[in-house]
This record gives sequence, structure tokens and C-alpha cells, in this order.
Amino acid sequence: MGKNRAVVCSSDDNFFVPMLVLLHSIEHTSSEDLQVYVIDGGLTAKTRRILATIDRESSTLNITVVSPWPEHLEVIRSAKLKNNAQILRIFAPDLLPDSIDRYIYVDSDIVLNGDLARLFDVDLAGNTIGAVQDFKIGHMASFLGVAFHDEAGIPAEAPYFNSGVMLVDRAQWDRKQLTEKLSRCLVQFGGRHRFGDQDSLNTVLYQDWKPLDPAWNVQTVAYRNDLTEHLIYDRSSIRAAIEAPLLYHFTEAKKPWHLDCRHPMRHVFRNQVRECTYIGATETAMFVAKHLPMTMDRWLRDTTRPFRHSLVGRLRRAVGVNPRGAERQHQSVA
Repeated sequence: MGKNRAVVCSSDDNFFVPMLVLLHSIEHTSSEDLQVYVIDGGLTAKTRRILATIDRESSTLNITVVSPWPEHLEVIRSAKLKNNAQILRIFAPDLLPDSIDRYIYVDSDIVLNGDLARLFDVDLAGNTIGAVQDFKIGHMASFLGVAFHDEAGIPAEAPYFNSGVMLVDRAQWDRKQLTEKLSRCLVQFGGRHRFGDQDSLNTVLYQDWKPLDPAWNVQTVAYRNDLTEHLIYDRSSIRAAIEAPLLYHFTEAKKPWHLDCRHPMRHVFRNQVRECTYIGATETAMFVAKHLPMTMDRWLRDTTRPFRHSLVGRLRRAVGVNPRGAERQHQSVA
């Protein structure tokens, strides 16, 4: 195991089952021992004990749980952002030992299908990070892109990456003081981030990232061909990534642990749950049940949408407003 490199993930207890699935998939696909740092974004004592058990029993993973500093949490609060666990990834360099000079950050809604250790050896060509372009958002001026890119002086056509998988040159990150710059960006544009710290990462690093092989971050939209027109990859590369993904990234709201998930590869996650000895049947059932209200809410909204749209249309017509919202011109009748 290279002592100068590590894998980093961040989680709270809302994602504890997916995080354990992630670790299980890394353990069973890696060609070497890996040092893994889990940033505690709100883990219970029970989950921390499970992680300690994995650390003791795994022949591949060496797991260390690290806690954010109070100043990290203050940045998130000041930026008016909610998902602490995910946003804590920008503070990873503060929390890692000085000996770590290269690390891979991975989100918890990911299942590995290839050897993650191979990613460490990718040449970043002088860039601080390597990442895969976001298949849906594509570029800064997308309707889902960075709302404040003009104010930040970022070109509209600059490609936008997905931050769920990042290979990071830690020495460059520290030298360029990127944690401080990202913290300022988060606070400056607080409340205007569509995708949390991912927008700030794209803003601060827009000229400082290398596109990775898309197989390292195969996102949900690829399976329904709902891709941006602004891809920097050719379509054959995307097809190759879908056919031979190195990891599956379940990027949308309907996750494989939701009963209404229709992702064609949802069975990959569910098989991993069954195979992972650190997740008991009771814990799995309780986790799925915890997410039932969200699933039911989506089901109700989806099934009632035609009725609601029809009702709104009738009400708008009744008060003299056309479907586009313009008031109708009524002439008085003598």
C-alpha cells in the first residue's frame, strides 16, 4: 500500500448503507491495500463501530474516521448550505495526514466495478484535479450550471465537471490555497448554489482540472441518453463507458435504495447490499423504510401530476389568464 495516497469519502447516517456498499465494492475490486479516510458528517456511534470492525477484519481496507473542524462547519452554515456530509469533501486536505500527497474522493452513491487503485496513476498534466464532465449539465451556462458564473468571471462555455469522483494532487491543492478560495466562494455566493459545493469547485477550478476517462464516473443520464449537447467526449467514448464502466454513479434523486428507482443497473447496488456482511437484514430494512416517505411523496406527485396540471389550467382560464400567463383582453359587453 502506498502510504502517500488514500481514498476519501464523506457521509452522514442518511447514507450509511450506501457508504458501506461503496467500501465493500472498493474492497472487492482493488488490486492493492488502500488507506481510506471517512469524513464524519454525522455518523452514529453504531456506524463508527461498524467502520472500526471493517478496519479490523478487512484484508484490503485500512479505515480511519476523521472529524471536521468547527471552522469547517461555520463555512457551511455561513454559505446557507444543507448537505454537510457532501460539502465536507472540500476540507479533506485539512483532515489528511501530511504524508498523503494524492487522494481520490468518491461520493457514497457509487459502486466500483473496476480497480480504483488504477486511477492513482493517471497523469494530471499539471492540473490539480482529474474529474469527469457532468453528462447532463455540460457547461457553466447550462440551465443547471453555475448561476453566478458571470459574476465570477467564468466563461459561459467552460466545461462543468461532476465532483462525485475526483483525483486530487494534494500538494498543488495546498500550494494554491484552494480550501480557502473554495470557502470564500461558498460564502460569497451563499444560497445561489444549485448543486452545493460542486458549483464552487467548478468555479474555482475551471481552468485547473483534467478530464478523466468517462468510465470513471458513469452517471445515470447516460443510460437514457439524456446527454448535454456540450460534451467534451465523443459519443463512442460514452458508449464504451456504459458498456464497460469502472464505476456506477447513481446521480439522480431516485437512488437504488428507493423502491421507485428504475435505473437499469439498480441490481448492481442491491446485489452488493446482499453480499456485504457488514450490513444486516434488519439494518437494510430499516434504512429502506426510512426513505419510504420520500418515495411515497414522489409517487403521489407523479401520479397526480396530470390532474394537477389540468386543474391549474382550468383555474387559470376561469380567472382570465391564458396558459402562458398573459392576461386575456376582455371587451365589455353592452
